[in-house]
Amino acid sequence: METETNFDSPNPEIKVITNYDVGLIKINGEPVDMFQLISGDSNFNTLAEQNPECKEDEVLALRKKKWIDQNITPEEETKYKDLLAICRKPVWIKKTYDLSNINGVSFRGQKVEFAVNYVSDGGVTELGILVDNVKFSGTVTDFESGQPTGEFTILEDGTMIKMHQPFYFLEYRDPLQAFRNPDGSVSGLNMDQNIAIANAQGFFLPPAEGLSPQDRFRVVTTTYQPGVLAWYFNSKFNTRENSPIELDGQGYYLVVNSKVKELPLPGPLGNPELFDSNGYYATDSEVFKAAVDTQRNEFICFSHTAYATYANGAAPNCSGFDPAFVDAMQKLELGGKKLRFRRESFNDFGPLEQAQMFSVAEPFWGVVDSVALRTSLSTFRSADAGAFAPFRVYKVESGTNRLVVDETMTAATTKFEPINVFKDVDSLSGKAWWQRHPRFNQDSVIVNPSGLTFMVTSPSPAVQSKYDANSLPEAVNNIYRKPVAKVYFGWE
Repeated sequence: METETNFDSPNPEIKVITNYDVGLIKINGEPVDMFQLISGDSNFNTLAEQNPECKEDEVLALRKKKWIDQNITPEEETKYKDLLAICRKPVWIKKTYDLSNINGVSFRGQKVEFAVNYVSDGGVTELGILVDNVKFSGTVTDFESGQPTGEFTILEDGTMIKMHQPFYFLEYRDPLQAFRNPDGSVSGLNMDQNIAIANAQGFFLPPAEGLSPQDRFRVVTTTYQPGVLAWYFNSKFNTRENSPIELDGQGYYLVVNSKVKELPLPGPLGNPELFDSNGYYATDSEVFKAAVDTQRNEFICFSHTAYATYANGAAPNCSGFDPAFVDAMQKLELGGKKLRFRRESFNDFGPLEQAQMFSVAEPFWGVVDSVALRTSLSTFRSADAGAFAPFRVYKVESGTNRLVVDETMTAATTKFEPINVFKDVDSLSGKAWWQRHPRFNQDSVIVNPSGLTFMVTSPSPAVQSKYDANSLPEAVNNIYRKPVAKVYFGWE
């Protein structure tokens, strides 16, 4: 479960935000139990005290010495880290539900649907919720006895050998597509629109005479690239083994990225001095670190001083910032929605309130601590698709609190040419440059090469011309049923 906590702060009171991921037990559609914390934590302090190996009292005492008293010794610091790691490991918890009395209702003699639901937000992907050894009336389902998809055994020279068959799954995604009837009314929902904006982050132009922080403030949005998205399923791994960082680029079900490359951000976030000689952000350089600090410190004062005080346990230093513009971002609007700092909107507001906000991340988000920006360009597109422009830059309209497109900066942003060919031999373990680069080694899955290739092209114009924009949605020739991509497969 993803949570956010002030555990590592001088605040004596431990607080936990739990509205990111929720596990639900439902009986006949009605929730009867909810899971929001690390398994084994029942008192909301982020420690799995139900783990027999967890020494909760010692961890809390050492936390006080480290963060509140600030007099912890190096030996105690090491002990604290070791004990904390143990208490942060989830443990199996036995749950029992009496179907003869669920919230005062008896299901005895009835047909019952028992469901386990997991609801997550669009942020960090955590382990989720695990269920094992489900017992009904003496019958136990252990989930381990079955044979995983894609796994089989062969007899070779008298020895049974377990084999694993990988699969590729291809889907077409277009977050920019809206399904409408000829009269303009909505004919259907495109669920891909939920990922249309991969990220929005704020930044500031350099100080200049006569320009306020609000005049210099910009928001850049990154759009997911339409095209054919390729997934690689490998039954050698189970559903819990899906971290390419921990598994040397492999996992259970991961994306095949068409282009693993740097994604230069607009404006001062893309200044040439921030890159090394190979064209990658020089994240370890003092110049880069100074740029991050400058941009993010100004962003905190402009957008979320109260939340920063809560999250960090101390008020931000805004002594050099124009007091007239402290938290001014919260008064701005984009698309009719109030701007809010991304983490604050997740933590302090419920889903209905979040729907009325436009979340803005801190400057340089995704450069160091996330792959979301770069992998938003993972899709394969036909060679004639043209360059894709993922960025749109906004500025505050003069005399208003509305953000409008900064046409000049948007036109100057980086464009990306389509990539339409995949060859599995290009993914030989450890051979590609990005597999050895610490910031890029999780951008794409490493596949087992067998000589497979595929090429994405545009469908024939003669075929596409048979589809009619004026036909009804249920018609077989409706415009939204026309082919959008053609894929050729081969082996080399």
